[in-house]
Amino acid sequence: MTNKNSNVNDKDWVCVGSLAGAYGVKGETRIKPFTDDPKTIKIYKTLYMEPDMTLVNINITKTIKGGFVGFIKGFNTRENIMPLNGRKLYIKRGKLPKLEKEEYYTRDLVGLIVREADGSEIGNVKGVTNYGAGDLLELHLLHPKKLIGINPIVPFKKEVVTEVNLDAGYVTVLLKTWLESQEVVGEEKNQEER
Repeated sequence: MTNKNSNVNDKDWVCVGSLAGAYGVKGETRIKPFTDDPKTIKIYKTLYMEPDMTLVNINITKTIKGGFVGFIKGFNTRENIMPLNGRKLYIKRGKLPKLEKEEYYTRDLVGLIVREADGSEIGNVKGVTNYGAGDLLELHLLHPKKLIGINPIVPFKKEVVTEVNLDAGYVTVLLKTWLESQEVVGEEKNQEER
């Protein structure tokens, strides 16, 4: 969170969506969910809105492409809603469902140190994304690598990310091994031979 005035520990909060502008003229707002299952945001009737973590009650009235439409108690006109565009919505971490073994919340992975199999630190986790074929980790390397640069994206699969240790604050990524299995390394070797 970017709230510098809050005494709230960032680890205590999870962003589940954002307000995406006024909808119509009756005071409704668009709500863009950030949860894996967009319907999940509907179960959280009470959310907290940045920047000062104001408690807001949302009554979702309909589903639209990319999210929902609803009323926020106390903001009952279009003019009240318009300045809230882009504000993020949070829940307290304790309200999240418990995860199965080897399941992680994105916010717990971002910022972790990235290590190679030998324990050497090579960077950190910059982000987690999914384009439809599975989760991907975006890394920020300490030193750029030829052809993949400083921010490679690797599959979040056991054969590439062999260990996640949240308590110690690191993930082990077999980056060299993964690169060798890709055509990128072959191209890199060809360039070095020239």
